This record gives sequence, structure tokens and C-alpha cells, in this order.
Amino acid sequence: MTFDKTNNTYVNLGMKVRDLPEGHDRSDRLAAMARAMEEDHPALGVYFEEQRQTLGEVMQDAIDKAQGMNLAPKGV
Repeated sequence: MTFDKTNNTYVNLGMKVRDLPEGHDRSDRLAAMARAMEEDHPALGVYFEEQRQTLGEVMQDAIDKAQGMNLAPKGV
């Protein structure tokens, strides 16, 4: 959906839009940004992909680490 009713209407974009090329490197952030800025032929697909832990995994790691520590005050 677009709110720019001058040039980038759905009909106009439908004639120009294409899939990202097969060889597009999804791990290259700069290449992804360059492709995203192309106005002449907008592309659909995954521009950039980065594998990282989910919030739940990060939280569980913190819990596991805290449980492994001796948190009792010293001298008690």
C-alpha cells in the first residue's frame, strides 16, 4: 500500500516491481541498503538477514548465568 499518489501508485509500482536477484547476498548490510534505495525498479524479497539470539534466549542465558553464580553475601 502506498500513500504517495503522485508517481508511486500501486498500479505504477506493479509495473516496475521485481524480485531480488538470485545472487543477492543477504548478509551484506551495505548492499541491502543500496538495493533498498533503488527507485527505478523496487524489489521484493529479503534484503538483509542476520542470525542472532531471540530475546527469550538472551533472557534464559542471563538466568542460567545468574543461577550458576554464588550470590550469597560474603562473610555470612
